[in-house]
Amino acid sequence: MRLPASLKRLGAKLITFGLLFGVLPNVPFWLLAPRMGIVTPGLINLDGILLGLAAMFVRKGWVVALFGVDFALDIVYGIRATYGTNYVEVFLSLRYLFSVVSVGQILLIGGASALLIAAIGWTWLRWSPRPRGAERAWMVALVVAMLLPLAVASRQQRISATQHREDQWRLGHITSSALAPTFANVAASTTRSPAVSLYHAWKREQVWSWLRGAYSKTVWIPSATDAAKAEVGAARDNFVIVLVESWGLAADARLRASLEAPFHSAALETRYEARTGEIGYRGSTAAGELRELCNYRLEVVTAPLTISRADMARCVPWKLLHAGYETMAVDSAASFWPGGTNWYKLLGFEHVVAYDQLHRQGMTTFTAGPFRSIRDDEVAAWVGRTLSANTADGHRKMIFWLTMSAHLPIHEPLSGEYDGDCGVAALTRRSSATCGWYKVELRTLESIAQMAATPALGSTSIIVVGDHAPPFLDSARDEFSATEVPYVWLSPRVSSLR
Repeated sequence: MRLPASLKRLGAKLITFGLLFGVLPNVPFWLLAPRMGIVTPGLINLDGILLGLAAMFVRKGWVVALFGVDFALDIVYGIRATYGTNYVEVFLSLRYLFSVVSVGQILLIGGASALLIAAIGWTWLRWSPRPRGAERAWMVALVVAMLLPLAVASRQQRISATQHREDQWRLGHITSSALAPTFANVAASTTRSPAVSLYHAWKREQVWSWLRGAYSKTVWIPSATDAAKAEVGAARDNFVIVLVESWGLAADARLRASLEAPFHSAALETRYEARTGEIGYRGSTAAGELRELCNYRLEVVTAPLTISRADMARCVPWKLLHAGYETMAVDSAASFWPGGTNWYKLLGFEHVVAYDQLHRQGMTTFTAGPFRSIRDDEVAAWVGRTLSANTADGHRKMIFWLTMSAHLPIHEPLSGEYDGDCGVAALTRRSSATCGWYKVELRTLESIAQMAATPALGSTSIIVVGDHAPPFLDSARDEFSATEVPYVWLSPRVSSLR
């Protein structure tokens, strides 16, 4: 039985429509996002399909322009999902883009994005179907009939997931579990809408409140630095806090012991009492900074840069500054997350040593995930020299340093200095990604231990603590605690160092 010519034309146009608006706009994200370590929250961008429907009724030039905006929103949506952050934090951090990424890289990324938008737009203008009358009505009805169940199911699942995250945030912990293969879960993992995401986040993430100048509310939480703070104040020790990127609490005891081993060397045992433990965590690196420097978490998922100055005044750097310490933050990641030098100044650091300053001293640039940074081992040696010089002139100093080299994804091949044995655990033998992370993390922790052993360091209390679990995009993430990170406190022994 032969199909009527009208049905053949309608079927051909539906296939063309699906390829142009359902597949083509997503190809760049399918190909490039995994290589850049960026999450794509759903395979198909529904906004593209909606723009295809709009193209049947309005000028296609307007549709292409709207696609350009949605393409940019899709990138922000991916960054937000990857780093567990929010729209306000991403928008506030864009001002520091030129200090993070070289001008050449920005031009390359911007030019490539413009070319992709132009190529997709031209393809739409040239090949998109132009149905009329009843044929257009049938096409719209069929597309909507296919999309509507997916959109409704996806929306319901995302609402439930968002409520779960917010409940966990208020309770003080975050749990994760495998999703059952229900239609709603499949729909949520298959589709995404950057425009709808921004619409819902407008109120939930307090974007509108931030635009009106409202401050974020804070809640007290414990930190790894709590026990050390009293001792530092009484003994007038130097105080160093190192927040280690992606140092999570591994389920494998051998892996945990291997990463902590540098702090139990004979050289350190004569000078420090090494106390280890775990502390609760939630969220991204910025949340880790607030936890360790201020004992804060935010009452709702929003941006740390919107905390009031009165709340910031209760953070450790401000307290030690008023007690006569010199306070310094080492920002080896080119001043990007969550707000660069201004962020550290708000926290109470009178001196901020940025990527550019370290680079001008001849230190090596290391590409950590998507960011330019200085190699952690070189920064650790610089911190040791700085504290040694400071001890000689009698001043006490507090230094905070956020490591960066282990930021995912790890770029391979690694140089010979990263020589950790990946045979230590099943996880590190699993893939080059987990092996690379282990080698870089171990090298970072070894360099921190070497810094602590600097002979002229003086009496210094050192806290080394993870910010969050390594955000692997596969099942390797399940090999780390969803609620706790490890820490080591090197407490100086009573000796001639004092």
